[in-house]
Amino acid sequence: MLVLRGGWKVPMGQLGAERRGLMKYQRVLRLPCDDIRSGIGFKATLDKALKQLLEGLFKASDGFRIEFGDHTGGHLRAIIRGGGQSIEVEGCYGQNSSFAEGKKVQFVSYTVRAQGGAGKSQASENATENAEVIGKIAGVVLAVAIACAILSSLMSKSAKFIYALPVFIAAVYAGKLLGAKAGRTLASGASEQGFSGKEKGPADATVWKRLIHAIESVTEQYPTA
Repeated sequence: MLVLRGGWKVPMGQLGAERRGLMKYQRVLRLPCDDIRSGIGFKATLDKALKQLLEGLFKASDGFRIEFGDHTGGHLRAIIRGGGQSIEVEGCYGQNSSFAEGKKVQFVSYTVRAQGGAGKSQASENATENAEVIGKIAGVVLAVAIACAILSSLMSKSAKFIYALPVFIAAVYAGKLLGAKAGRTLASGASEQGFSGKEKGPADATVWKRLIHAIESVTEQYPTA
């Protein structure tokens, strides 16, 4: 059993199991250095190798989009979106420990983590935003029409406009909120129907296997914990 920094415990096996369509992978590398400072060069090399690997696998010409950034602690992080899926890859460098023969052994490690599953495409995200805006407009228009109809009846009986104004504002605000919610609900339902009509499983599995194989290829020179 390997104990990761932060109290996580994971099996010694490298490949994570699938759970509800969410695929996980982790590979912990033992770096040949005595402390974190002396291993910075290995971190830079592995970060560069992971970036090149991802850019080679997930090309913009194939409909993928990669967002690189630094995770907490300066670790490499990449989020890949495209083809109805979302994959997150991290390269975490730091001090680690394991138990051997009942004794705790510390070492410097570089951990590659990957997590993937079905995700929204950019078109789907845009459709949701557009539906929300349309819903807000429709909700406000409908609320104004209803408020005007009700208030016109009240105003014919009383000339106290000051009491009608708060009711009108509240109706407009409620229409905006309800319209936006209705728009999001409709867009979400249409998106789910679109995804369910596609055979995404085999394609996702193929992309995932290519990613894992590539990660193991570029890190095979390092021993695993």
